[in-house]
Amino acid sequence: MDIYYHSEKFKQLLRKYEELQENNISEIPCAEELTDVAEYFHMLGEEEKALEVADYATRMYPSAVSPLAFKARMALLVDNNPQKADEIAESIIDKNDVDFLYLKAEIMIASSRPDDADKYLQACYDEIIDSEAQEEFILDVAALFSDYEEIIYAEKWLNQSTKTEDKDYKELKAQILKSHGNYVESETILNELLDADPYFGPYW
Repeated sequence: MDIYYHSEKFKQLLRKYEELQENNISEIPCAEELTDVAEYFHMLGEEEKALEVADYATRMYPSAVSPLAFKARMALLVDNNPQKADEIAESIIDKNDVDFLYLKAEIMIASSRPDDADKYLQACYDEIIDSEAQEEFILDVAALFSDYEEIIYAEKWLNQSTKTEDKDYKELKAQILKSHGNYVESETILNELLDADPYFGPYW
């Protein structure tokens, strides 16, 4: 589980949400915070609770992107229903929000349309993403394709990045090398990351 969910900050947020359900609090967490709580319950396998939180967030913040994106991903990954996921995604008002862009692409990838997703994301990169956000976008897109084991596309996007010393870049590079059977090179990179952060579990 993500280290954030073990942090004191998140524990306080979770207590705030629990108090909210008991009508013992006047301050409502923001949409992003409520989505974090929904993600937490999802990771615990408590899908009903996760959707309750997301539904509450969308009622409190109808135009917020994050809870709707979460509900769409639940429809996609838990219900295996790309059509429902796309319907929820289309209810997002801000069609230029990066989370909406990633979500639309993920629905395409999960629907066995990685080439469409690649073309869509390239158009987003060219027409929507600000220049100062392009490097982060490149790594996020590479990670998205890697998550679905679409290695050709992951490698294509990663090769556009100039942040070759960035931790996220190196993690993705190691994953791609491993998928190509280059285990020694992959392990070398992971060992470098482990040396830099010895207590980070995923590198073991």
